[in-house]
Amino acid sequence: MSSSMHNIKKRNFTLSSALISTLLLTHIPHGLADDALIEQKIEHLEKEIVTLKSDVAKNNRKQKSIQTAFDEFKERLKINGFMSAGLAQSNRDRLYDGVGNDLTTLNLGKMGLQTNFRINSDTEAVVQMLGRARNNDWDLGAQWAYVSHLISSNFNIKVGRMRLRTFNRSADIDVSYAYPWVEPPNHAYYMLPFQNYDGIELEYLFESADWTYKMALYSGENHVTPGGSDLNNKDMIGYDFTASGEDLSLRLGVGRAHAEFAWDKYGIDIKPDAWFSSLGFNYDTGNWFITGEFTRRDVADPLVSDVNGGYLSAGKRFEHYLPYITVSRAKTTDNDERDGLLAEVFNVQETGYMLGVRRDLITGVAVKFQVEYLTNFGGSNGRFDTEFTSPHIDFDNATLWSLALDAVF
Repeated sequence: MSSSMHNIKKRNFTLSSALISTLLLTHIPHGLADDALIEQKIEHLEKEIVTLKSDVAKNNRKQKSIQTAFDEFKERLKINGFMSAGLAQSNRDRLYDGVGNDLTTLNLGKMGLQTNFRINSDTEAVVQMLGRARNNDWDLGAQWAYVSHLISSNFNIKVGRMRLRTFNRSADIDVSYAYPWVEPPNHAYYMLPFQNYDGIELEYLFESADWTYKMALYSGENHVTPGGSDLNNKDMIGYDFTASGEDLSLRLGVGRAHAEFAWDKYGIDIKPDAWFSSLGFNYDTGNWFITGEFTRRDVADPLVSDVNGGYLSAGKRFEHYLPYITVSRAKTTDNDERDGLLAEVFNVQETGYMLGVRRDLITGVAVKFQVEYLTNFGGSNGRFDTEFTSPHIDFDNATLWSLALDAVF
């Protein structure tokens, strides 16, 4: 903006000089100039200069107004981005979250862009677009698209598309740079095949002593098509409570929905109520961290499994390095209610042991490497693909490794 103003001033000055020179050289005869004519020309030129000065002043005011509006717009608009890319492979043919014994770059790739626009001091619009590699293709969609309004200093309301408050890492689950692992432990996180909902959320925040408390109520609905099925979640309602201290945070979440679930491939067409609950904690001193979570899904129909999941993870930071260890487990609790192909698909038992290390290269960029050993399938297929070449796995353990590069900008 300042450069443009300088150019305008320079151009106006040059125009003034050229005008004066032209009028003097063109209209005043050499050696025959009349004093009255000269004064008349000078008076005319002075008026032209006054007009030019007025134009310059107007341009300056206009440029200043534009600059002020532009600066205000920049203050109200914030744009952030994140991305991940990686490699993964296992020692088994049977696919596990899209990973088999062929090296793959899929399922770890994603890129997101988030825009926050402050409409006024109390109201903000948030949009987050995410492109994610899934099933040999990229999916692009809006993860967040909501308007938030601060009713009071403690009470906030959001309307639109938002993240479900289901896990410790729900808010940043797609921003892999934000956590130590390549991906959050799937034994706790896989049981919900969706992360978003369209609806309304009420949030209340208050402080007491050295703790900050946050309570949220939400309601809405969503529609997803996991694995070729069709799932409509209606009349969703949930509650989330978080207490955060200096090093420790605790969280409890409970949700319910009326589900309409159809999967033609398996002859499923049911409309049960479903509940989800989670309990988690995170303790981080800056050097050491330990975090854990217990999750549970209950579905009021035996065709879809009830399942418990959870993990415990710990690590220590050494300058730019963060080695960590994680133990996780998932197990369905109603296996006796299914048999045949439905049992092969929905019955799950699996334990995972994970070792990994994170290396922060520069601010905003980190590389991670981890190895996970899966075992204790308890006669089930674990979480391996049940539609490969045979209905049942023929091994009792598997090893997966992954390498990822994460960044925020």
